[in-house]
Amino acid sequence: METDMSDNDTPPSDADVRKLVGDAYSHFTALVERIEETQGKLSLDWKFYKPTGWFMNGVLKRKRVFLFIPRENGFIFRMVFNDRAVEMIRQADLPAFIARDLDAAKQYPEGRPFDLDQDNFDLDTACKLIELKLQSTKAR
Repeated sequence: METDMSDNDTPPSDADVRKLVGDAYSHFTALVERIEETQGKLSLDWKFYKPTGWFMNGVLKRKRVFLFIPRENGFIFRMVFNDRAVEMIRQADLPAFIARDLDAAKQYPEGRPFDLDQDNFDLDTACKLIELKLQSTKAR
């Protein structure tokens, strides 16, 4: 693949990301459209981290809600959930593997990470996870 996601000087262009990710990129663009229709303007900012290369922060209402990590012929869609969000996810009508994976995930100060990729990504599920994440950070 000609796209170099490890060049830390220049963020990748949309065309580079589409070329790298392939057909799965349509999942991400559909997610961005849905979030903006239902939650408001989403800020997408590229960041470089040496172990992973370039990734995109999805920021909504001044909160980072996800990371989009492009990979050859796919992607990783990563979210980090606080304890309140994990409990809300357990109670929600979501696929069982999500709660199971969160229960098995290492606990960090900012929460528990959870990944979807091009093979298990579902637009409605991703949107529900974002909704729960945002609800979990609202004042009680």
